[in-house]
Amino acid sequence: MAINPMGKVPAVKHGEALITEQSAIYLYLADLFPKAGLTPAIGDPLRGPFIRCLVFCGSSFEPAVVDKAMKREPAPMGMSPYGDFDTTLKTVSDQLKKGRRSAVSVSRR
Repeated sequence: MAINPMGKVPAVKHGEALITEQSAIYLYLADLFPKAGLTPAIGDPLRGPFIRCLVFCGSSFEPAVVDKAMKREPAPMGMSPYGDFDTTLKTVSDQLKKGRRSAVSVSRR
């Protein structure tokens, strides 16, 4: 609780910086250690699609999966962070079928 008053994990303390939330930690560490190649570099055409995917996981995919696992009805369509479970799952499935290279063509449009 001293590190994160919300009691959430993960949390990373680096110097004076406290970073919480999975996506923020991934980006922070990737930017801190660019030579490790953890993410597409700034300026790489895959950077935007990568960030979209990273944020989608926490903002849409995770809430959809948790609601489904808990057998909860999603919020009404206009208030739900993910719309509906089937569309969210199809979004992930469709991208996985296309593979990494499809993100380049999407980012260049």
